[in-house]
Amino acid sequence: MKIVFRCDSCETINDIPEEYMFRFCKTCGKIITYTIGEAVIYDKRVSICEKFLNRQKLSVTLAEKFFDLAEVDENDISQIIAIHENKEFEMFDLPAASISDTVILVLKESKTEILDDILRNCSFFNISRSQLEKILLQLKKEGIVYQPKSWSVKLA
Repeated sequence: MKIVFRCDSCETINDIPEEYMFRFCKTCGKIITYTIGEAVIYDKRVSICEKFLNRQKLSVTLAEKFFDLAEVDENDISQIIAIHENKEFEMFDLPAASISDTVILVLKESKTEILDDILRNCSFFNISRSQLEKILLQLKKEGIVYQPKSWSVKLA
């Protein structure tokens, strides 16, 4: 099962497997998440969701259809979000000189390269989503990290 949702920055339609909450937008590269009211569960309405994914951006009429569908999925999506919020996490004790160094150490010490887990681990060091987004963009430009999938980050 996948979830189809809109990037709140550029309004591109993205999809993500149910087990992940965060991903990089395929158009603008921002870290995005699905939220109740802006996401549709994919396997129930495959043909309609394919239209959204193929268009990437929504016309007014398609946007209305998208939000009508989203209302139907509201309970299911809220349950999925609750599951994500209750996932266990790993705590690190990482001394670092800068925020970039801390992010690199989190990436090295993490048992996973899933963006959800990296965001959660960075939040313990008061690194916000927007800060992490900027740091990861810079690290990608420098060739230190790369994205094998839009919901994961690996050290090069």
